[in-house]
Amino acid sequence: MLITNQKICMDDDSLKFRVIEFDQEAIQQYIKDNTLCIGDIKLFVLESTQRGLYAFYLSRSQTDAYRLHNERFRETGVKVTHADRLMTNLLTFTDTGKEESLYEY
Repeated sequence: MLITNQKICMDDDSLKFRVIEFDQEAIQQYIKDNTLCIGDIKLFVLESTQRGLYAFYLSRSQTDAYRLHNERFRETGVKVTHADRLMTNLLTFTDTGKEESLYEY
């Protein structure tokens, strides 16, 4: 939104955010519209028919994960677990090594 409205550029320092006045109504509309599709992708774990092997999939639905697993490994009847709780809640920046919580914002 800020880039689109040319209030910031990709090269700007992050400190510029501190002086920009935000349009709360527009922000609430973006959240409602979910333009970035946040929360649409979920983590699923499928237990293989081969003992002790698991496959991890990021998909919109359990059915999509099952179908992809079937296409890749030709396995049917495998257990599918919705496993978002296994996803890390920290984002690590590779250039600094600093970790930030994904859930604080």
